[in-house]
Amino acid sequence: MVKYKRFYKDYQIIKYYYYVEGDFSSEPGIIEVNITNQSINIITHAPDDYLRSFTQKDAKIILDGINGMRKEDGRPPITEDEAGIPKETSHYYEYGSHAVRDITKIINEQNIIPEKGTVAWY
Repeated sequence: MVKYKRFYKDYQIIKYYYYVEGDFSSEPGIIEVNITNQSINIITHAPDDYLRSFTQKDAKIILDGINGMRKEDGRPPITEDEAGIPKETSHYYEYGSHAVRDITKIINEQNIIPEKGTVAWY
């Protein structure tokens, strides 16, 4: 779980603290939304957060599992091109990236700037 809360807002920049495991007593990371550039980035990761990678090999393993289920159902396999297998490894923060996705989703779908939020996954 990650919790985030807005701590700064002006006409161009919005900043959020995000907290690993929702622990407000821990040192937060900082997420910045730039309205002018239409970008959102983790500018400082929380000390308890960590960088993860998603490789082409990881994507192919998932695709193999999906195609195994499709085969059992009598459906044809999905090709790598249809599945959009990445050409490069992507990197993301285990906690901060969930907060970034949630903030982005709220801005894009509800057209509001959230004050705070919680994201849980398993």
